[in-house]
Amino acid sequence: SDDLTRLETTAEARALVWPSAPDVKLTPQAARATGLPAQSSPAALPDGKLRFQPSGPGAAGPLSLGAVYILRWGALSIRRLAGLEAVEGFLAAATFRPQLVGEPSELADHWQMGIEIVRRVPVFELIRPRDWGSADDAIALCLESMP
Repeated sequence: SDDLTRLETTAEARALVWPSAPDVKLTPQAARATGLPAQSSPAALPDGKLRFQPSGPGAAGPLSLGAVYILRWGALSIRRLAGLEAVEGFLAAATFRPQLVGEPSELADHWQMGIEIVRRVPVFELIRPRDWGSADDAIALCLESMP
């Protein structure tokens, strides 16, 4: 996904992730690093630096969520979070745009959903450099961390 992701839990103790919009915002550098052409489109952001890039049709429905990675900048490393640290980290990341949570009365539901997701899937902190050359190493680290 790009920016926003719909997550939910089921009675069967699964956490699901829904497909996002079929376009992602990429800088020209990010597009080049992934082998995609840097596109200029009418949907480009006003600063002209990010472009909307078609990413394909994607999944038709929700998929099982295997893990959550909280992203930070720095020297490449990964560690699994647990307990309160995992809940706080996940909720901070999942509340990137607090105005979308809704009314204050809905905040408890938001927190409960976050706690349920953390109970059901592993949460990791992935620290990675601001260098696209390290992307393959970061991906390999994520794959190795999966239970």
